[in-house]
Amino acid sequence: MMSEQGQDKQESKDTPKDELERLRLMSNKYEQLFKDEQLLRKNQVAALNKINRELAEKAAKLEKAVEDVRESRRPTDPYDQVVKVYGVALENAKKNYLIQLENEIQIRTTELKENQLLLKTIIDSSLSHIQVFKAVRDENKEVTDFIWVMTNKGFSDANGDMTGKQLLAQNPAVIQTGIFADMKKVLESGIPKVKERFYSHEQFNGWFNQSLVKMDDGIIMTTDDITPRKETELELEENRNLLQATLDSSLEMVQVFKAIRNEQGKIVDFTWLLNNHAAEQLYGNVIGQSLLQNNPGVLKAGILDKFIEVTENGIPQQYERHYIFEQFNGWFYQSVVKLKDGVATSTADITGRKTTELHLAESRDRLQSILDTTLVQMSILEALRDEQGIITDLEIKAVNHELEKETGRKDLVGKYYAKEYPGIKTTGLFDLIVKAIETGEPQATEYFYPYEGFNKWFSCMFVKLDDGVVATNMDITARKKAEEERFKNYLLLKQSEDLAALGSWDYNLTSKTFTWSDGMYRLFDLEYGKEIEPEIYLQYTTESGRPSAERVVQHIREGHTDFEETLEIVVSGKIKILHLKAAVVRNDQGHAERVLGVDMDITAMRTAEETIRRMEDERQLEIFQVTLRTQEEERRRISESLHNGLGQMLYGVKMSLSQLSAKRAAENPQAYEISRRYTSDLLSDAIRDSRRISHELMPAVLEKFGLKAAVKDVCQQMQDGVRFTCFVDVDDERIDKYMQLAIFRTLQELMLNVVKHAGATEAAAEIRLEDGNILLRVSDNGRGINTYKQEKDSIGLASIRSKVGLLTGSVDITSVPGKGTSVVIRLPYPQNKLN
Repeated sequence: MMSEQGQDKQESKDTPKDELERLRLMSNKYEQLFKDEQLLRKNQVAALNKINRELAEKAAKLEKAVEDVRESRRPTDPYDQVVKVYGVALENAKKNYLIQLENEIQIRTTELKENQLLLKTIIDSSLSHIQVFKAVRDENKEVTDFIWVMTNKGFSDANGDMTGKQLLAQNPAVIQTGIFADMKKVLESGIPKVKERFYSHEQFNGWFNQSLVKMDDGIIMTTDDITPRKETELELEENRNLLQATLDSSLEMVQVFKAIRNEQGKIVDFTWLLNNHAAEQLYGNVIGQSLLQNNPGVLKAGILDKFIEVTENGIPQQYERHYIFEQFNGWFYQSVVKLKDGVATSTADITGRKTTELHLAESRDRLQSILDTTLVQMSILEALRDEQGIITDLEIKAVNHELEKETGRKDLVGKYYAKEYPGIKTTGLFDLIVKAIETGEPQATEYFYPYEGFNKWFSCMFVKLDDGVVATNMDITARKKAEEERFKNYLLLKQSEDLAALGSWDYNLTSKTFTWSDGMYRLFDLEYGKEIEPEIYLQYTTESGRPSAERVVQHIREGHTDFEETLEIVVSGKIKILHLKAAVVRNDQGHAERVLGVDMDITAMRTAEETIRRMEDERQLEIFQVTLRTQEEERRRISESLHNGLGQMLYGVKMSLSQLSAKRAAENPQAYEISRRYTSDLLSDAIRDSRRISHELMPAVLEKFGLKAAVKDVCQQMQDGVRFTCFVDVDDERIDKYMQLAIFRTLQELMLNVVKHAGATEAAAEIRLEDGNILLRVSDNGRGINTYKQEKDSIGLASIRSKVGLLTGSVDITSVPGKGTSVVIRLPYPQNKLN
């Protein structure tokens, strides 16, 4: 019923009115032929009836004549001969009339066939699909269907021969699409109808233009496949709507004008052809109206002249104008391009920007001081343009102190930015600056700059200032590295979570369904797929964990807020500790839809924590005990030094002083002098011993001159039977006092152990930096340390280990019996302090 013409057929360009007229003429001609055929058949019947009537009349007259002759004949009349002759004449007349009638019928039939053939040829030559239907009516004369009477070749080639078939049987969708109703309406009213419709039923799927014209008790339908044209129209309409929406989305005023010319062809005015939403809000509906009548100020402002120039020479123009006429009072940036015999314009209100520029100009004298007060690197750049107005470089007009500090240059003012730093073009910074200048819109970005020896991350912003920009830069290298470190930590955390004993669940607040992952079934040692309710936490919880379990069930069921809980459960006779964390998922209206949660088995973690706490307690007790032993050992050593050394010397001084008297000096001057010298030597030894003890308690050299000097001093003091070689390669000023003291005491104790216990002749002491650690190394060529004693640790080694442990350091001892010992201590220290 519908058309299936190929895409390559040319579509009719007739208007709907022409199409209706053509169909009306064709219908009238076909209807006339149809009527002629009916009339011919009617005439044939009428002629036969007429012949029968005439023969009947002649037969009646003949019978009457015969009767009359019979009544009046004379015996001698040849009655039978007369009857015979008259009958033969009547029969001959009948035959002649029939032959004449058959000839006339033959002529009319031939004409009818020729006209039918002509009509068939005409409709077959049509590019449209033409179908002729006859109405099918019920007992009440209501149209119930249509039958194909005739179709043209185009329709038959595409759909086959439909002659004699019923429309609804072949194309039942004509009812739901309204085609059947339209056919009935045209048949009843006689008013032709043309309509475009989309038909996607049976074997058809496309757009069709359909014309319906009444013919006798039927319909002539002409159908054209307009799918390509309709798709093009729809696409054009969509593009048109998209263009209008695009224009309306612009905050700038977009307008199109057509030139008005006088008789000499000179442009005297413009009329509006198009306004976007922004322009319509200011102007209202002015389509078709005169520009000069609505905005005469364009003449004084020179805008009309710009429109005329662009229309005549086709060269686009952009300019700024201070327009204070009609409903406007401000600065505007306008772009004008030629469009046919007129112009298209884009106008932006730049009053705010202009005001800012004026304020900036007024504040220029104070700019440098303001720049120098900020910690951000700032500069003012002015565009350098070629003859075509294209920006080729940027002149540095001003820089602040921070930028000079970052670049290490104080000669940048007056230089050209791209020439001094060509990397700005490679990184795209130059294009970003040009964009800020051309559009007036601030531009910002973060970038890595590996040129001119920088190799740093920067954050920058460029804001238009006259024909240039105010540029700000900030070194964000530290932040970027921190972000990179955070990202690495995130990946590590994610991998760790994948390895953890986890389970996840989802509770739908609408359907009340509780869904578990495989991990949850493993946590509860349940068969996978078993239906679960939130109350399962109450079934598995311990008595101590029941309050937590009740809160968990309440949170899941109500879904009011995110929550986090820790509870104990009993699974297969074993206690597990679960840590739950859940979040509520809400829809766009803010209503809670589901609760998502994660359960983590932290039993092992809790056990490990308790083990660690116990070990820490034991370690602290051990450190405390070692510290007490060390203190007691130190006190004992100092006591022995005071009693056996300094105390004996002072007692000797006292005894010697008792021998020194004026009487003895007078009686025996020589003995007196010997006693005095002996007493003086004792006092000198006492002073030296006192200084040695004082130095051991708190070395004054370390306090006054630092670690290097203190190590050198202790090396000199230890040269008693052992030749020490000492080497220090650290910066005293970068190490805190407490750390210097710890290093010194540790080194001093190690050296004392060598002197007292190693039996060595040579030893070396070394302090240096290694991989972010402070390294202490003391080695000797002595007897070595017994493996068993090394494992058990003496009081001295235990003391050293405890001190190093408090500083989160490490102690490594390497010893070979008879070949000496090497002790290496590494103390971590912040890298930024060491550097």
